[in-house]
Amino acid sequence: MLAKNYKGALSHFENVVQNTSDYKELANLYEVIGDTYASMSLYDDALGSYGKSLESLFYFKGELVSNDRGILVYKKLSDTLFDTAQYQAALESYNKVLKMFRHDESNCHAILPHIRHRIGLLHFYNGEFLLALEEFWNALILVEEELGCSDAPTYWTKDATSKKGSNVFYATILYCLGLAHEVRHEHRWALSRFTESLAIQRREPYRNDLSEMVASTMAHVGLAYSNLGELQEAKASYKAVKKLATEFSSSDSILNGDSQNIPHAVAAAWSKTKFIARLRRNVNVKV
Repeated sequence: MLAKNYKGALSHFENVVQNTSDYKELANLYEVIGDTYASMSLYDDALGSYGKSLESLFYFKGELVSNDRGILVYKKLSDTLFDTAQYQAALESYNKVLKMFRHDESNCHAILPHIRHRIGLLHFYNGEFLLALEEFWNALILVEEELGCSDAPTYWTKDATSKKGSNVFYATILYCLGLAHEVRHEHRWALSRFTESLAIQRREPYRNDLSEMVASTMAHVGLAYSNLGELQEAKASYKAVKKLATEFSSSDSILNGDSQNIPHAVAAAWSKTKFIARLRRNVNVKV
């Protein structure tokens, strides 16, 4: 039924496109068409539509797209490239989005840490671990500014009262920093970042949705302790992971992005993080 609705919507939008000559309106229509194709998992068609939307915006502006509409469409195109494993093209596309932020007073800064996070993951996948570390730090700084915790030691003891999902995204970025330090054999730094991430996850009001994320972080804490030769602490961490693993429920896991409590963008951030980390482990390179 949904598929039929999507097809009907596409037919309607394409008819409107045929009768529209306003380039700004065309840009809007092609963006919606791209969203519809993406919802149908027709990613090549989605990329084509987002490209047409950007072409219309280019024509309308007569210069580099440097407005909020262009930023959002370019991010959607970049996300689609990422989701279809076109990683080099995605990296180039995300970097174009960053340049648009530099040239414009934008109201889209809420998406900037998510872009930095994706760029960091792509560098991590490429084995460019120092670049990944830099991008994860850039993302962390932006999230700390949003949460108001960059100069507030009390952040670690106060109740979680920030915008829903922000703390979880913060924990995800800290986890990514831990991964980057881990592969660079900076084990004390890795332990610190994983421990901070775990502290945030455990105090979340909907932490039951994070059991899979908590277990993964605890496993890395155990590995860091092991790499540092602190075997008793490592053993305790691995024991806790085994206990938590028995509580997993695939229907409730943040991995599936279907929790009623976790915003989709935040759930996707963790999902993509774990996916890229697993891909990276399958690539045999010297680090």
